[in-house]
Amino acid sequence: MATSKTELVQNFVVSISEDIKLYRKLLSLLQHQKALYLKFDGESLSHNISKQLPVLKQLGHNASQRSRFLVS
Repeated sequence: MATSKTELVQNFVVSISEDIKLYRKLLSLLQHQKALYLKFDGESLSHNISKQLPVLKQLGHNASQRSRFLVS
C-alpha cells in the first residue's frame, strides 16, 4: 500500500520531534560526561558513554528514515 505524501510529511515531522527529545537527552549526558572527565572517574565515564550509544544509534536511524522520506 502506497503511503500518501501527507503521511510522509507527518512522519517526517514526528521524527524531528523525536530527535529533539533525543538531542536533549544527549546534551544532558554530554554535560555529565564533561563533569566526569574533570573528576577523572573512568568507571562512571564508561557508564555514561554506554548510555550515549543507543541515543546516537537512534539519531542515526532517524536521519536515515528522513532521507528515505525525502527520496519518496
